[in-house]
Amino acid sequence: MSWISDIPTGWEVKRLKYLGTARNGLTYAPEDVATEGILVLRSSNIQNDELAFEDNVYVNMRIPREIVLQENDLLICSRNGSRELIGKCALIDKETAGNTYGAFMCVYRSLYNPFIHYVMLSDIFNYYLGTFLTSTINQLTNANLLNIEILLPPITEQRAIVSLLDDLCCQVDGIITDLEKQVEILKQYKKALITETVTKGLDKTASLKDSGIGWVGEIPETWEIIRITKYLESLVDYRGKTPEKVDDGVFLVTARNIKDGKIDYTLSQEYVREQDYSNIMRRGSLELGDVLFTTEAPMGEVANVDRTDFALAQRVVKFRGRKNKINNYFLKYWLMSSGFQSFLSTQATGSTALGVAASRFGFFKMPCPSLGEQAAIVEYLDRKCAETDDLIAEKQRAADVMRQYKKSLIYEYVTGKKRVVS
Repeated sequence: MSWISDIPTGWEVKRLKYLGTARNGLTYAPEDVATEGILVLRSSNIQNDELAFEDNVYVNMRIPREIVLQENDLLICSRNGSRELIGKCALIDKETAGNTYGAFMCVYRSLYNPFIHYVMLSDIFNYYLGTFLTSTINQLTNANLLNIEILLPPITEQRAIVSLLDDLCCQVDGIITDLEKQVEILKQYKKALITETVTKGLDKTASLKDSGIGWVGEIPETWEIIRITKYLESLVDYRGKTPEKVDDGVFLVTARNIKDGKIDYTLSQEYVREQDYSNIMRRGSLELGDVLFTTEAPMGEVANVDRTDFALAQRVVKFRGRKNKINNYFLKYWLMSSGFQSFLSTQATGSTALGVAASRFGFFKMPCPSLGEQAAIVEYLDRKCAETDDLIAEKQRAADVMRQYKKSLIYEYVTGKKRVVS
């Protein structure tokens, strides 16, 4: 085994096929789905290495006895459209036993699962996944799973290791949870800051008046309420025929690239042919500062254009405010505000994915201060949001460090590099 050299005395090298069995899950038809009945665990029912029950599917049908879940079964995601999710796993508890699991999952059953679960949470499993998953194979087969080699200590030491790791991992998870809560608080603070600033301005002593819009509330007396489309130089919807994607060419910004007020070029990396660029962008070229708005999947994400050498995909609309009326960066912050986002949800349609048609933009209104105030608000929010984003990134890095520490801790104990002191 390339991932370890010496092993502790009394430990054995074992393939999983000699310790237990693996089975794929239930295949069911849409007509088998019910509002209640037998729970079918799927990939979404595993979150942070534990069972989660926020996205449940139930069936009303006979379940073969061999795929009825038992306590301490190890549930593993074996197939998924997202490769990163393959291999995530969780132990079945007493309360969940008696249910079943879906066809894209498998269950490994053995007497040693509490210990093997920790092996699967370590870099050992990541190493094996790296050898199984290729550009043409995007699943963990039962044959590959059962061929994995692990180090197996005596059962008494297994129990001691599991008990210790339960305690240590609980402590680490508590720190991670606390950091994640701090991140959420900072994100909510940022939203509240944007909302307060784009509706009340920077002068806290300014006289206020009723905006006439319930979800906006009061605004400074000198501001006006405008219909957004009336003061736009252009509004371009790039909806049309999906362009052919290529391996290299002009970068295509999709709805997935627009997130948290910025264009993140790493979230989706698609390209179109240079000769297709003019046709794709024929409805309107880009200028720095133009506002991009996602109409669907996800809906309501917004960012300013920070470079002009890319094409825009479907489900992205481009706004450009009149230079004598609307600061595009102020418009972005207004579209990010909680009040507008709540209003947007009332204008959305769709059963599977909420979306908003460009024709609805005529109903969108916004409070509009003078251009000087808009510029001052943008400068203030740029600075405060950057400070908050830095804090968020710091907390997220700390959480990532703790996750890696947890993985390293598990690896050291399940390989015998660290021993449980009796």
